[in-house]
Amino acid sequence: MMVRVSDGTAVVLGLSRGRLDAPLRTAYLMTYSTLAGGKCLADCSFCTLASSSTSSPDYLSRVRWKPYDLEAVTKTLRGRGAAFRRACLQVVNYPGFLQDTFAILDSLERSLPVAVSIMPVGTENYARLKERSADKVAVPMDAATPELFEKHKGRKGFYTWEKHVAAIRQALEVFGAGNVYTYLIVGLGETDEDAVRFMQEFKEMGARVALHSFTAVPGLNIVEARTPALARYRGIQLARYLMFEKGAGLGNFEFKEGRLDRIVGISDLASVRESEEPYLTTGCPDCSRPFYTERAHGPLYNVPAVNMGRNA
Repeated sequence: MMVRVSDGTAVVLGLSRGRLDAPLRTAYLMTYSTLAGGKCLADCSFCTLASSSTSSPDYLSRVRWKPYDLEAVTKTLRGRGAAFRRACLQVVNYPGFLQDTFAILDSLERSLPVAVSIMPVGTENYARLKERSADKVAVPMDAATPELFEKHKGRKGFYTWEKHVAAIRQALEVFGAGNVYTYLIVGLGETDEDAVRFMQEFKEMGARVALHSFTAVPGLNIVEARTPALARYRGIQLARYLMFEKGAGLGNFEFKEGRLDRIVGISDLASVRESEEPYLTTGCPDCSRPFYTERAHGPLYNVPAVNMGRNA
């Protein structure tokens, strides 16, 4: 059986000396199948693995994922376990993906806690993930509103907003509040207010929200989306941080025609705004997602480590 490994993880797996400015603490893995030409059966407009995308199936966003023999990967992980604090498994939709997911988790032999990013699979299967080494699970919403979800993620009828929301509730029943994540991609046509209301909705459910910026790469079949201005993305990052780490709610944010205009009622807002904490990569503990959404020369939309520079 084969599994894909992100280029960044492959570098760390082979690292014998030297240093990284932002140490990679998560081993990023992805299910792999030659079925459907290595692509996903679904057709999310923003994804390089979408069935209608002409992007190479070796890439997810800007990151190349190389196929390796699963046994070789798990052996290497066990040998270099001290380099990682967790593994992250991205699951692609193809016939037999669940069986492959369970096989990969079984092969890790509980050597690392695992976060699994997966489409709706039902309460029973979430429980099966937890019975293995999964301690976190993500069900990606990606779009901020039902209308944008339908436009960008519901194509070909594989996914619906309602089923994804139901799946997050099911996952929360199994994993508990704070252990279930969803994603928001900024740049798919949402307003700032849409984004903040989205984050509030899932926070109230008990889920956490990880932010991505839309990244235009060759081969995508997408219209009406653009990479957000860095200043706008920083504002939404700050709002997310205040909501999840400082207890802010909708009442702390004021909007003008959908644009975030003012933040009120936060006593230490100035110091928080000027720190780097709100602008770090968001996701499961120890997630850095190196260069998913930015070029090596910057700007860094999601800063992988403190002291790398907010405007780098």
